[in-house]
Order: sequence, then C-alpha cells, then structure tokens
Amino acid sequence: MRKLQKNRSKRVIILLLMVIFIAVNFVYVHADAELDLIKQIITENYYKEIDPWILRSNTPEELFGKLDEHSTYLNKKEFDIFTRSLDNSIVGIGAVLQKNLKEEVEIVEVLKNTPAEKNGLKKGAILLEVDHKETKTLKLNEVVKLIRGEPGSVITLKLLEAGEKAPVIKEIQRDIFHVDPVEYKIINKNIGYIKLHTFNKGMAQDVKKALSYFQANKIERIIIDLRGNGGGYLEEAIELARLFVNRAPVVHIQTKKETTTYASFLAQSPFKKENLVVLVDNYSASASEVFAAAIQDNQAGYIVGENTVGKGTVQKIYFLPSGAGFKLTEAVYLSPNKIEIEGKGIDPDYVVLRFSKDIFLEGFKDISLDRRLKAKDTGEDVMAIQQRLIAMGYKITDELGDFGDSTKMAVRKFQQDNNLYGYGIADFSTQKRLATAFADWLYEEKQDFQLQKAIELVN
Repeated sequence: MRKLQKNRSKRVIILLLMVIFIAVNFVYVHADAELDLIKQIITENYYKEIDPWILRSNTPEELFGKLDEHSTYLNKKEFDIFTRSLDNSIVGIGAVLQKNLKEEVEIVEVLKNTPAEKNGLKKGAILLEVDHKETKTLKLNEVVKLIRGEPGSVITLKLLEAGEKAPVIKEIQRDIFHVDPVEYKIINKNIGYIKLHTFNKGMAQDVKKALSYFQANKIERIIIDLRGNGGGYLEEAIELARLFVNRAPVVHIQTKKETTTYASFLAQSPFKKENLVVLVDNYSASASEVFAAAIQDNQAGYIVGENTVGKGTVQKIYFLPSGAGFKLTEAVYLSPNKIEIEGKGIDPDYVVLRFSKDIFLEGFKDISLDRRLKAKDTGEDVMAIQQRLIAMGYKITDELGDFGDSTKMAVRKFQQDNNLYGYGIADFSTQKRLATAFADWLYEEKQDFQLQKAIELVN
C-alpha cells in the first residue's frame, strides 16, 4: 500500500490517518500559543492564498468562520465526538435519517442494539423537533449534529409516528454504538451486493473479504451501494478503487503548490464493466465521490442514481493540546480525467430516482385519523387511504376521494391480509396499520428503483 505524502515540521508530528482528508496532525505547543500556531498552519497549508485580514481574527471560531465551509474548528467536546466516529464508534441514538420530498426529516432505518431501537423508534416516523428545535428548516447534517452528543446525556425528540395523529415526545439517552462500515450479501442468487456506510479505516480490507466470499460462491456480478455515504478516509477510497480499476489514475490531489496522482496498478479487474454498478444519491459525498469518479472515468462500471453532493476538497485534521482540534482544507481532488468535483458532484450514467414518481404525487395526502371511513364517505382522508392501497397493488376503480364499492373491497382485502377483522370499514386500527404497512412496503427492495436498475444492468 502506497502511503500518502507527509508534510513535516518541527512543531507538527503527522500521523497517517486519512479521513475524507489526507492526514491527521498532532500539534504540540503551549496552550497560550494555539491561536498563533493555527494561523501559521493556515498560512502555510490552506489550499489557496489567505487574505491578511482573515488572520486578524481574535478567536479560532472567528478565524474559521472566514474560511471555506469544510474548514472547521471543534472545541474539546465536539472534537471528542468527531474523533470517535473515525473508529467506527458513534455517540447518538442509532436512527438513520433522510429528508423526504416534503422536506421532513424521516427515520428510514433503526439500527440494531442502539438507543433508538430500545426506545421503540420506528421506520417512517417524522422527526419534528430535537431538543425543542424544529427540524424542517434545518439541513440534514445540522439535525444529525443536534442528535449527537455526550454518552449518557439525554435528548428530547418530538416525533409523528406513521399512522398516528398526535406527535409523541421521547426522551432518549445517548450512547456509544459501533457501526459496521461494510455489509454484504448475495441477492437474486447471482449478484453480490455490498453496502458501504462509511469509508472507515480498514474498510477496503473488509471489502476484500466480501469479494472472496463472492468468488467462493462463483458470483461475477457486483453492486456497490454508496447511497447516504458521506465519505471517510481518502486512503480507503483509493484502496477500494484499486480493487476494481485496471492500471490507471484513481484521483489527483491538488494543493496550492503541487498535484499528486494516485493510481491503480491492477493488471486485470475481476469484473467486466457491464457486471459492476455503483449506486449513489444526493447524500454520497467526498470519498464516495472519489471512488465513483474512479469507476466512471476509467469505465470500470456504471454509476446509477442521482447527482452526488459535490464535496471535492481535502482536509487535514489537527489535534491541539487543549483537547480541541480543527479540520483544514488543504487541497482539492480531481477525477482521473482531471474534472473538478467541488460544487458539481458526479452525474450518474443512469439517472434514476429512489422511488417511483407515482408514489410521490404532489397531492399525496396524509392519513388524518379524524374519523372512521366507510362507504359513501368523501374527502382527502378517503383519498389518503386509497393512494396507499393503490400503490401497494390493491385494485380501486372509484374516483379518488370517494369511498365506493371497490374501495370497500380493497380495505377488506387489506384487513384480511394483515390479520384484522375484514369488514371493509377503515376504522382507526386499520388506518394506523395501513400507514405502517405502507412505510414498510415503501422501503422494500422491489420499490427501490435504483437498485432494480442496477440489477437489470448487471444481468
């Protein structure tokens, strides 16, 4: 494994521990001199020339507020939380979130053996508030930051669970939990599926184990899922690309002084282009984009999904003696074809939405639970249950919003399928069950249009 270049100075000891970034630097000076040293490091290593007025800042927070959005000063508490995540350990509750098309923060997965699971959080619930702060106006990463914190501290969540009319308040104690960055399995009997949650240290070695497992089972088709993967160790992205890309550049790292190219030396990829697909989405960032660009530019496989984040800068992490630390942007990365990704992202070879457009019509109504719904009822609450039943495959020929005979038959069939009393009236129990059943149905593999496209391509 080729090591990334290391800068050396009398005041800085570099530990090769590359996260999204190139290296982690431990800085040893007296605490009173921290700000001066930070300014010196920025002057020498920032990825572009610094305006002198920026350096007149009186605090680290003020100084970093004038740099790019990815250069960040972290106090001792924040830095401790951040460094734990580098070791696959996270302090939080264990719920995977995403913004839905209504810009609501939705729980799309509850991780096993986490505070979220122990406190009964469920997939499909809408997170309305975190410690009394509304989430709808916040960016997703801002919501995640609110949820993470000190182990043992308590967080208050306001949630609207699927099929419920009134929000619930849950107080959950944060805890440390381990995230396995690599999951793999065989799907459709002949396709190897690898889900990469993050590019943590050792991830590429775990992928090698997955590939060995697939090889032992004579699997020659691979899907690598980078959706929701916000990045991680740059070195891991390079090593991962070297498992699939024939002799060629993988990424170019460009500082204000020089450009360094990292390449693959693989004689022959174990997979043909038509047998390898990488899935990406609007949350795939940084190291994920390095790998996706390496596959795309070198025509080692196909990219399927949605345009990626466009986070194309490289940071170094510096540890300070006070226990605080900072991330400093010191380079930009370019794709093998020397295309800049910052602010642009990766355009997939096949642009495919995660869900069918038919599921997310602008007029898709919420289940209100205001009344029991029966024959001859009309209104948006009738439309809400009809939309879900139709999406799940139940046949309804009535006009949307009119509870006619076909709606009654569909409700009865749904009740029978779900061990409810089948009498064709959408009572409160039936409406709640429909809401949760629809949320479960929505996240099944067969509703994942991006995955289905990937399966189609490799076959």
